[in-house]
Amino acid sequence: QSHYQQGRKLAAGGFGETSLVTRGGKTYVLKRIGCANVNAANQALLEAGCLQRLRHPNVVRFEDLFMHRHENGGCSVLIVMEYCAGGDLIDRLECRGGERALTELQVVGYLETLCQALHHVHCCGILHRDLKSSNIFVTRNDTTVKLGDFGLACGRGEIRTQ
Repeated sequence: QSHYQQGRKLAAGGFGETSLVTRGGKTYVLKRIGCANVNAANQALLEAGCLQRLRHPNVVRFEDLFMHRHENGGCSVLIVMEYCAGGDLIDRLECRGGERALTELQVVGYLETLCQALHHVHCCGILHRDLKSSNIFVTRNDTTVKLGDFGLACGRGEIRTQ
């Protein structure tokens, strides 16, 4: 992790926190997941594994993975992934950054793109299980959208409860 430079915090919640990091002039998102036990660590590693398997232009790209053991027990799983500079879809739909409203054609294009991404995810045997606008990310200049946050994902046939 030492070759990444820490940037500003993006969000924090029950999952942990996300922040920007840079390496070699390129910006990424670092998702830090605190894990109190082995089951929590396995769930975080499953998320990283899903991202590693899902090589698709409309799924947030996996970059790196780190694991840190805590002296008091537990660990942190750190997932480095692609940064989508346009924020999440809910921010974009509500024009929170002062952008112009999306056109109907853009929205239809986003939906088509998301259907292609979900088809790929399902063909890889993965169920996202948390599809919502805050887990869909927009690239710079509204070019396209990407599906992200596989924290609740599981393989088909698996039943996982929170």
